Amino acid sequence: WVTIPEGLRKEQIVEKFIEGLEMDSSRASLFRQQFLASSSAEEGFLFPDTYKFYKGVAVEKIFSTMVKLFYTKLEEIYPSYKTLNKKELRKKIIIASIIEKEIRLANEAPIVSGIFYNRINIGMKIQSCATVQYILEKPKEQLLESDLLINHPYNTYIYKGLPPGPICNPGFTAIKSAFYPDKHDYLFFVVKDPEKGSHYFSKTYKEHLEAQKRYKKIRGLY
Repeated sequence: WVTIPEGLRKEQIVEKFIEGLEMDSSRASLFRQQFLASSSAEEGFLFPDTYKFYKGVAVEKIFSTMVKLFYTKLEEIYPSYKTLNKKELRKKIIIASIIEKEIRLANEAPIVSGIFYNRINIGMKIQSCATVQYILEKPKEQLLESDLLINHPYNTYIYKGLPPGPICNPGFTAIKSAFYPDKHDYLFFVVKDPEKGSHYFSKTYKEHLEAQKRYKKIRGLY
């Protein structure tokens, strides 16, 4: 049994299987190479769940099982998903992957999804810290201003629209939220309670600045 949590990237999933299937160094090296090189094991489409495999399982069997479960869950979420072209589906999964990395509370996922769609619809940059974390060598607890200026296609503070691909493999809640965003006028969100992972949601930049001040006071930064 190997458990793959929501929000992992391909290289993190590989390590979970190497550990869970107790691979020796030579098999681990080959497994890692095959898994990461496979175009069938596409980022964003490897569904997080608990899987049971024999220790000597072929790498193709692992990612084909994960992808199959992804489409099983997708059909449950959006039964007519086959009517979407590849580009439309990929867009939904990219958004789902960003939601997955941005939220901790399930009830906030559709709200944040709605914010991203609102921003896209008015031509506003998505400005997701999660996409900046994706391009860093190691994630940071707090991003610096200099991080937001990194010239990279995944930096949504610089480039408009969605990044080129998913930034992780999202779970059921995030995917569902990407297909069914809440309808509202919010454009901004900032952490409200760092321990619980809740957020303030704002309609205007002025409201957002006030929410930021409250957050900075909690963190002792203001």
